[in-house]
Amino acid sequence: MSFTRTIIVAILGFISLRYINQQQYGTSFIADFFWIFILICDILLTIFVIFKDVQGYKTSKKLGSFLLTLVCVCITITAFLLNHSVKKELNRPVFMELYFNGDINGIGIRLRSDSTYIYESVFLVGSDISYGRYKTTDSTITLDPPFKGSKIDYHNFKLMPTANGIQASPIDKNNNILSPYYNFNVIDHRK
Repeated sequence: MSFTRTIIVAILGFISLRYINQQQYGTSFIADFFWIFILICDILLTIFVIFKDVQGYKTSKKLGSFLLTLVCVCITITAFLLNHSVKKELNRPVFMELYFNGDINGIGIRLRSDSTYIYESVFLVGSDISYGRYKTTDSTITLDPPFKGSKIDYHNFKLMPTANGIQASPIDKNNNILSPYYNFNVIDHRK
């Protein structure tokens, strides 16, 4: 087992697992290409490590020759399990979505059935994701923690019927609409 191969496996394994974990906090168009590059490197490195470990076993006849192969397999299994966990977290049942379309950027808030929300700020080549809890009272939705827009602290939303369906407007503590420009469209999945 080569020290250099061990270091390379450890570095690529760490980068892969860290990237998968970071997917729950945001995405990026450029990062997706980086991920494909890392994935190809991981696969090629695993094949190379297996080949070298088989050669090492043929000369030494010791099962310890496959230690690095075992590490590669463990990293791969951990990566798949972590990826599954992240995807499962992001895809829990949603009962209502609030979204604001700002042409090349936008905001989406997914209210999930378990009283948690996912806030996603989408921009031209990616997105930032954060999480929190919410509660509803009559036609008001309160986010905890609130998220910050460009100049507005979004904490409470008032659901109001419109000609096209339902709209959510950010309001202050006195139920005053904070800005007429930041009205969120609503998709209600309870129907």
